[in-house]
Amino acid sequence: MALDKIRLIASYERKIIRRHLLFWISTYLGSFLKNARLYYQVFSEEGDTYVELDLNEEAPGWIELGTYEFSEGNYFVRLSDKGGTDLQPVIKTRMLKVKGNSNITCSQMIIADAVKWVKVE
Repeated sequence: MALDKIRLIASYERKIIRRHLLFWISTYLGSFLKNARLYYQVFSEEGDTYVELDLNEEAPGWIELGTYEFSEGNYFVRLSDKGGTDLQPVIKTRMLKVKGNSNITCSQMIIADAVKWVKVE
């Protein structure tokens, strides 16, 4: 969870980042991230807003979560551990070094790197 104190009354864009790790995973493992979804909750002057990101539709880098109003105070973004559909295909054992199981599946990934505030002029 990112907790930030806003000192200037203005409109800000809330953004999150997917850095090289996700880019590396999506290119090195091929379509491993197929069906992956991330669920965020943005707390702003307007109240709680829920944002769902489909990683199949996003390129690596900064991803916009929307534009929100903030007055002076503390605000944050919460990344949910809500489950999703199975990610396809599975990771091979040789990459994870798991004995006795040739494939591993998971239903959700939790990925968080940074939150960036961009002032809207």
